[in-house]
Parts: sequence; structure tokens; C-alpha cells
Amino acid sequence: MSPWIELYLAERYAANIRLTTIETYRRYLLAFAAFCSRQHYTSQHIDGLCVSNYLGFRRSQGVSGATLHTERAVILLWCRWLVKHKHIRRADWSEVARVHVDRPAVESVTSDDLRRLVDAADSLDVCRTRLCSCRNRAIVRFLVDTGLRASELLRLVLADVDLRGRTVRVSAESKSRHERLVYYSKDTARRLESYLREREGRCPRCPALWVTEGGKPMRYATLYYVICHLARLAGLATSPHKLRHTCATLLLENGLPIHDVQRILGHSKLSTTEIYLHSSDGQRRERYGGAAPMDHLEE
Repeated sequence: MSPWIELYLAERYAANIRLTTIETYRRYLLAFAAFCSRQHYTSQHIDGLCVSNYLGFRRSQGVSGATLHTERAVILLWCRWLVKHKHIRRADWSEVARVHVDRPAVESVTSDDLRRLVDAADSLDVCRTRLCSCRNRAIVRFLVDTGLRASELLRLVLADVDLRGRTVRVSAESKSRHERLVYYSKDTARRLESYLREREGRCPRCPALWVTEGGKPMRYATLYYVICHLARLAGLATSPHKLRHTCATLLLENGLPIHDVQRILGHSKLSTTEIYLHSSDGQRRERYGGAAPMDHLEE
């Protein structure tokens, strides 16, 4: 089965699926193929019952519901590809029971805590160099304004940023697989321009937007350290991805239509964006208090 797995993954890669996702697919599919080999299943045995047996085996190993849900999706996509290319016979995949997954509560930073984080980034005593200080002030605001994933943020190059229009082009290599524009505020623009002026003299030949004190492209480990270090100084616990959650929550609380939030975040499904709606319940309840129909009836 391994050659079929590699052919399928090659097609997925050609369809602009991220390399990290390809590696996840490979790990799940090879584990499924190994299970089939141990059970002496041939290609003719691959059907809904076979996949169900494998998922049952994985459940007995204590695998989480979220992982089972993903494995099920990956294996069924591959099985349908096998049917399409006539490697296996057509089967009834509805036999494979869906895996229920309870979505975890989305954690975001409150407006007050966000102000403390920004204040920590603005502190002159945090960094050894002016480049580092300017970068930290800009990057915290940039993450919250744009809601970019860490991978998208670190993939940006100078040419992706339109300083005049305050827009950022996110390439189709991102998780959403579609190029999109995101926006940032005037405050973030001022901090970004200050950082870029400082950056220009230190590493004029590096195309990456975000760089280290040594003038090299920033990596995830550095980004994670910077955000977590600033959060500790502010007495918080946060991460780059939690700032993405914060962007989504605040955009919704500030009245931006959910379809616009979906496009900014790069979600392919609206249901993914909807998980942020519950985070806005507090403000929604407060606004409702002043708009309840019965409270406005004339006596």
C-alpha cells in the first residue's frame, strides 16, 4: 500500500497542501497500512468495516476523539482516491461511524490584559537593542490586528506589505490555500514603519519581514519566546495563537460581520469562525440589556 500512499500524497502536494499537513497524512496512512498488514488485509479487504476496525483499535489505545476524527477523515479521503483510480473496489463508507468531538473553549486575551501586554512590549527595558524593541512593539500589535497564524506571519516578506494601504497579502501557501488580504490599524502602522526604518540599516538584503537581532529571518521558536516573555512581564499566560483568537473575538465584539471575520482569518468553513461567537456572549448580553423588547414597551 505504501506506493499508493506516496502517489496520493504527491497529488496532494501538487494541489498546494502544506508540507506539514502532508507529513501528518503520511503518518496516519502508514499507521493504517501497518494495521492492515498485521490483520492480513489485502487491498480487496479495504472497506467501511476495515476502517471501522482500525478506528476501534486506535480508540482502544486511548487516542483522543480529536485525533480519531482527523484520522478518519484522512483515511476516507485516501480510500475514495483509491476507488477513483480503481485500486480498490467501491465500498459503503457510511459504515464508518462519525467521531464526535467536543470543541474546546476558545481562549483569548481580554481588552484589559491586551493593554498590559502592549505596555510590556513598549517597555524600554525588555530588549538589548533598538531593533528588538521596535520589532516587539510592532509584532504584538500586528498579530492582534491581522489575526495571522504564526506560520503565515513568519512567511511574510517585505513585498507582501502595502504601507500606504495598510494591507498585507497572505500567500496561497497558507493553511487556507487561498491568497487573501488582511488589514491593520493606524497605531500598528506607526509601529511597523518605525521597526522597518530600524530594520533597513541592519539587514537590507534579507527579504523576510520579521527578523531577529542578528538580522536573520525569525523562526517560530523565537516568536513564541518573544510573546511568552512579554506575557510573563505583563503577568499573563498567552501565545501567538491565542492572539489570533483574540483578534477574532474582538472583531466580532466590535461588530464586524462574521463573514468578514471568516475571510480575514482565512477559514474555509464558516463553522470554524462560529466557535468565536460564544466568546462574545458577555458583551452581547450587556448590549441586549439595553435593547430588550419588553423594556421598551410604553407603559
